[in-house]
Amino acid sequence: YATSNTNLYMATADSRIYGTDGQNVKYTSDWSTFSTVTGTAASNLYSITSDGYNVFYSYANGDIDQTNAGTTSSSAYITGIEAGVVKGVRGRLMVAGQGVDKHKIWNITTTPGSSQNNPSALYTHPNTNFNWVDFAGGQSHIYCAGYAGNKSLIYKTQIKADGTSLDIPTVAGELPQGEVVSSIESYLGYIFLGLTKDR
Repeated sequence: YATSNTNLYMATADSRIYGTDGQNVKYTSDWSTFSTVTGTAASNLYSITSDGYNVFYSYANGDIDQTNAGTTSSSAYITGIEAGVVKGVRGRLMVAGQGVDKHKIWNITTTPGSSQNNPSALYTHPNTNFNWVDFAGGQSHIYCAGYAGNKSLIYKTQIKADGTSLDIPTVAGELPQGEVVSSIESYLGYIFLGLTKDR
């Protein structure tokens, strides 16, 4: 599959592989036939993630839409915020802001198939120039990565005992000056950071 667009991100749901391509979300089950999800917005896709069946994607205009492995159409999910990176971690949908909301993160708990306008942020960083960039699920925490200027911080939050929400994030780690975090991922108990500068 070839395209001239550069906003190419992927997620899997059930037997389908989903990908963003310009203003379109496409999917395939065999790597040869690609179908387009109908009803996406007239805005470039920004990020995509999945909980294994439901697929969520944000746009450059800040909205989040949804589809799932049992349908071919898109519907509204979250409006009223400037959503950027979306990431499914530890059974939670984490969202980083972009634009005027770049210093905010959300834990979206709206039931898939329904929609919500202007949900409350989980945490608003006191530095309005802070940029949240990614999330990862550890063994007992969800990690949130971000930076302001040339200073990067990794925050951690934990699911409350009753499972309804998350604790307010606190700093878990600080990178050396000049090492700017661009991504975070976990695997078998290890946390990996992507940086814009090699150590």
